[in-house]
Amino acid sequence: MYQVVTAVERKGEKYLKAVASKRLSKEEISKALDGKLAYGATLITDKHPSYKAFAKDNDKKDSKTGISIHKAQSAIGQRSCG
Repeated sequence: MYQVVTAVERKGEKYLKAVASKRLSKEEISKALDGKLAYGATLITDKHPSYKAFAKDNDKKDSKTGISIHKAQSAIGQRSCG
């Protein structure tokens, strides 16, 4: 099974990464999004626990990303495929 991690810039550029995983871990999310999020990025997810852990690890003053997390109205950020 694959999970698709996605990111969209405000200007519309899209990034998609298929991850071979039944259930994403914060480490897999971190690897998939490495270098893709700017400081102050807003992470919109379905509140999967691994996204919350990823955001918590990256929401520190010394962090390069300074991510804040918000719950989406629908499940955005993680999709199952396969």
